[in-house]
Amino acid sequence: MATGMDGIAEAVLRKVRAEADGILADAKAKADAAVAAACAQRDARLAAERTRLLEEAKVEAARITAQSAISSRRQLLAAKSAIVEEVFSAAKDALAGSAGSPDELASLIAEGVAALGREKARVLVAARDAAAAKKLVAADRALGERVAEVKEAPIDGGAIVEDPAGSLRVDNSYATRLAMLRPTLVVEIGSTLLGS
Repeated sequence: MATGMDGIAEAVLRKVRAEADGILADAKAKADAAVAAACAQRDARLAAERTRLLEEAKVEAARITAQSAISSRRQLLAAKSAIVEEVFSAAKDALAGSAGSPDELASLIAEGVAALGREKARVLVAARDAAAAKKLVAADRALGERVAEVKEAPIDGGAIVEDPAGSLRVDNSYATRLAMLRPTLVVEIGSTLLGS
C-alpha cells in the first residue's frame, strides 16, 4: 500500500507542481506584460517630454534669432546713418570752404530774383562771394535793374534774395539747398554707398 500511496502522492505532487508552474508562468506573463506596459508608458512620456523640450528649444531659438536680427538691423542702420551724416558733414564743409563758380552764383541770384517776384531785391551772399556777386549784377543788365544792393551775410555760400524790407525771402544758400535735397540724397547715398 505504501507504494500505492507513494504513487498517489507523487501524482498529486506532479499536479500541484504543474498547477504551480502554470500559475508561475501566468504570473510571469502578467508581470512581463505589466513591465512592457510600464516601459511603453515610460517611453511615451519620454517621447512627449522630448517633443515638448524640442518645441520649446525651437521657440527659444526663433526668439533669439529674431532678437539678433533686430539688433543687427539696428546696428546696420546706425552705421548707415553715421556714414550718411559723415557724407553730409563733409559736403557742408566742402561747400563752406570753397567759393562757387560765377555761373553758379549768377544762376542762384537770377533764380532767387525771379522767384521773389518783386521789382527790387536785395542779394545777400557770403563775404568771399560779395565782390563776384556785385560784378555779376553790374554785368547783367536785367539783374542790375532789379537788384538794389548786394550785401554780405553769414552764410556758407549761395545767395539769399529778399525784398528791400527783408520781409519776403528766397533762400538759395548752399546750406538750405542741401537741406532741401537731403531726403533724396539720403536715399541715393544709401543705395550708392551701402547697397540699400
